[in-house]
Amino acid sequence: MQGTILVSPQRLQGLATWEEFGENGEMELANLWFSPPSQTLEQQLAAVREFGFHGLGLLAGGFLPPRSRADVNHAASGLGADSGRVSVLSLALLDDEEDSAEPAWRRVSVPQMVHALRSLSCSQLLIPCGLDARKPLQERASKLTARVAQGERLDPSEEALEQVLVEAGVEMERQLEPLVAFLYDLRKAAPGLRIALRPEISAASLLDPVRFRMLLEELPDAELGYWHDVGVTEMRAFGGMEAPGAWLDAFGSRIQGTTLHDFAGGAMHLPPGIGTVDWPLLAEYLPRQAGRVLAVAPSYPGEVLVEARTTLDSRLPA
Repeated sequence: MQGTILVSPQRLQGLATWEEFGENGEMELANLWFSPPSQTLEQQLAAVREFGFHGLGLLAGGFLPPRSRADVNHAASGLGADSGRVSVLSLALLDDEEDSAEPAWRRVSVPQMVHALRSLSCSQLLIPCGLDARKPLQERASKLTARVAQGERLDPSEEALEQVLVEAGVEMERQLEPLVAFLYDLRKAAPGLRIALRPEISAASLLDPVRFRMLLEELPDAELGYWHDVGVTEMRAFGGMEAPGAWLDAFGSRIQGTTLHDFAGGAMHLPPGIGTVDWPLLAEYLPRQAGRVLAVAPSYPGEVLVEARTTLDSRLPA
């Protein structure tokens, strides 16, 4: 059964500033586990409470089918005051063109984003930053990513990888300019909104640690932060790029949230503790107030969610 996301006008009263929505820091559950979507948002929130999580992170899949995504942008009434909370919304879920070569932030308008966030009483926006705009470069990088997903560890000195990384840096400043302009407009439209940026797995990712630092220098704002997706950084390292510690060391103090799942042999969304993620390293850098969203594949039963939450609570003490 599918349902429309509905939020009552009363729920929106008094939410003049984003700071009033509250802070993250407790363990959340990513909606990935509910894929394929078979429940309304309110039913997903009820399940989240049943499994002992603090809220729901709308990060990818399992939210609404493509034909219903527009409902997020036209919410009007519905979720009860005790129905739970949406802790973070990924911009990718407001985008109807998943296979487009352009990033979602180029296609979803700022008013749409702001309305969706307010309708969900959500104060955290996650922005996947997308890829280099040149399609031939994207296609070459996707072939490398496919090899990684099949379990092949790439040598950093591999010629094909080196060429993609070099070419991705050629137009770096020109391609970052639209992203900077978009972020400026978004911050102006929603002062105080917490905005976290996340790199892509691909070697053609618009952001790497060097470019992210440049972007932060253009927008020296504490409200603009970094989202550490454990699986993404592990995949990048497996694909011959920088180690996860490079992101943590450079931007640990800017982490607003993290997607938590284990990684092994090219596979992500494994329960924590059965893969190769260096949890003690993450614990060393993860701010206590940062959002923590467990993202386990839907093939695992509910019991695994509870076990995973217990494992993470012991390895990442708040």
